[in-house]
Amino acid sequence: FLAPIQDQRGFNSEAIVERVLEDFKQQGLVRHFYRTEHYSPQDRRGIDFIVIRNDSSKIILQVKSSQRNIDKFVKKNAELKNNKYEGLFCILVKTDYLVDDQPLREEIKKILDL
Repeated sequence: FLAPIQDQRGFNSEAIVERVLEDFKQQGLVRHFYRTEHYSPQDRRGIDFIVIRNDSSKIILQVKSSQRNIDKFVKKNAELKNNKYEGLFCILVKTDYLVDDQPLREEIKKILDL
C-alpha cells in the first residue's frame, strides 16, 4: 500500500525538479537535461536527471522526497560522500516547493555552480 504512495511522491518531486530545470534551460543557464525513465536501469542506479551544463560537463541528480530516503540511499551507496559521488548529487524536494520553489531553485543553482 505504501509503495504506490511513495512512488507518487517521488514522481511529483521529480516533476518539480523538471519544471525548474526547464526554466533554467529556457533562461540559457543550462544547455540541456534528460529525465530518466521510471524503473529504467539508470533510475535503478540512482540517476533521475542528467544535466548538461553550458560548459558541456554533466551533473547527475537523484531526487528524494524525504531526508530518510536520502539517508537510506547514502547508506546503500557506501561510496557516496557528502551526498555526491562521480558527479551525482542527492537533492531533497519538500512538499512546500509546490507553493514556493525558490529554495529548490537556489539549491539546484548551487549544485550546478550557476
